[in-house]
Amino acid sequence: MELLAAVADEMYQAQQDRIGLDIIETLATLLFDKWNIDAEKRLNVMQMVRMHVLLTVPPDGSANLRAFDHTEFRDYFVAYSLRSQLDQGHRELFPRS
Repeated sequence: MELLAAVADEMYQAQQDRIGLDIIETLATLLFDKWNIDAEKRLNVMQMVRMHVLLTVPPDGSANLRAFDHTEFRDYFVAYSLRSQLDQGHRELFPRS
């Protein structure tokens, strides 16, 4: 969820409906560090990221681009990303004692 939300957020920020595979790989690499994925497993996971079923090559795009299969998926993950950012901001403003 977190990776797809990051991809959707990046598309939203760029005001594009597709994104380069290199950007998706960068986002995934950053999340690998956050998730503490072992170095020897990263290559396999990256291969799965490149072939994610919801991120497809656009019909009129190059093989180095990906888009969500349906705009509804993109919109859902943008909303998920926004909610996560709002939750994080709320926790920072109102930390539990």
